[in-house]
Amino acid sequence: LSPADLPLSLKVSLRNPSVQCYVNALALSMLHLLSVAVDATRFPAYEALRRSAGNVVNIVALEAWAHCMTSWKDPECSQQQDVGEFAQHALPLLFHQCLPGRWVQLSWDAPLHAWREAVTSSLTSPIPLTFPDEANLSLQDLLELWKAQATRNFLSHDSNLLVLQLGRFCFDQGRERKHRQALRWVGRRLLVPILDQHGQDGDPSLQLERFDIQALVLHHGPRTTSGHYTTCLLREVSGVTQFWTTDDERPAQRGSMPSSMLTDSYLVLCSRVRATNP
Repeated sequence: LSPADLPLSLKVSLRNPSVQCYVNALALSMLHLLSVAVDATRFPAYEALRRSAGNVVNIVALEAWAHCMTSWKDPECSQQQDVGEFAQHALPLLFHQCLPGRWVQLSWDAPLHAWREAVTSSLTSPIPLTFPDEANLSLQDLLELWKAQATRNFLSHDSNLLVLQLGRFCFDQGRERKHRQALRWVGRRLLVPILDQHGQDGDPSLQLERFDIQALVLHHGPRTTSGHYTTCLLREVSGVTQFWTTDDERPAQRGSMPSSMLTDSYLVLCSRVRATNP
């Protein structure tokens, strides 16, 4: 494709005048996700970014995003912040209509001999995936571990987009520690459990639905509140996955799959594959 034919999500450049790379990374990944998955032109946060393609802009100066930042704990972006925590703040404010569906966790109530809802959450909050110390795990393996817990985890039938948050960070003796075990890459297609119906005695009937990875937010550094955030955007062209990396002050650049995508991936943004797609 010529530069003129590239999706607008690959042409946006965001300035980083202070410490707001975490804001930029979430914005660029959401822009790309929505541009390939839904008609988001009626959403101000999306439109503001789309219209900025070809220019270098400060995202917090865009009206919809400026409003979001006023209620954020660090509106001036004076310190690096956890992009996962920022996603919990920004997605409900800016993109709640783009993220229908729920994440549901059921637990078995032995006295009632029935499943009951233990946790239910809007998909405007990232779904946390445990990241064990085992080597050579793929993202699909992490989803299988999530699904296979004693509690039953799945998405509601109307779930079309989701954001996964990998458990790369934990506290060890009061200090935050990063788990940099590399993911095993087996392609961008994922199988995610979706509620089909409730069977006998309320037993949930699940089916596996196809989702494609569209974007990843990468964290470079030892702690969520330090280091740097970038994104990797994925495109499928003639059956071949392309990898486009972004950073502050420049549009996306195409290259081979970056090794940091496997060791530093933190948020993973996915869209559901409908029956009309292969």
